[in-house]
Amino acid sequence: MFTGKKVLIILIVLSIMVAGVFFTFRAGINTSDNPESTPDKQTGTYRELKGARLTLYSKSKDIRLEVSSSNVTNRDNNKTIDMTGIEVKVRDNKTEELLYTFSGQNGLYLADRGELRVSGPVVLQKDMITLNSGSLCWKENSDIITGKGGVKLDLPRFTIEGDKMEAAPGSGLVMIHGNQGKQARLTWKEESHASQKN
Repeated sequence: MFTGKKVLIILIVLSIMVAGVFFTFRAGINTSDNPESTPDKQTGTYRELKGARLTLYSKSKDIRLEVSSSNVTNRDNNKTIDMTGIEVKVRDNKTEELLYTFSGQNGLYLADRGELRVSGPVVLQKDMITLNSGSLCWKENSDIITGKGGVKLDLPRFTIEGDKMEAAPGSGLVMIHGNQGKQARLTWKEESHASQKN
């Protein structure tokens, strides 16, 4: 039935399988010593997602945010997600039209509150309009974006600067406020102002 060669081959195959299982478990033990690659059972934190993508929707499901990040840290069992190198594309969920984009150095998604916070500097781009801010916050229950930490809205003909802002980009409404009761500052661009005089 079994010749010496068959027994030897079976023993070699079994040895390889046992060694493979052993090294698999050993590799698992070694990576668990690295807190950045496996979950921490007490805190629910782990960092293993590189180049991660996340899709968020407004409460009405009309607006979709396509969030991409170079590095993601999950905390509190998906209740808090920290991101670095964040870029967000905001689309009309029905027409797929790209409404605006924004990017920043760091992002924080708070699932319990339905908030995406991006800190920066943050740059928001919509058509020929650029908004720079220290931080932006988008809430799922509306398409309202708030910004603070120095806000600069750059349009083709003028620039508006203030301390904080509130915007509903789907409707085109942007309100910029000055700091502590001061008004926001509007500056006409030279080429635009000169062309209007002619």
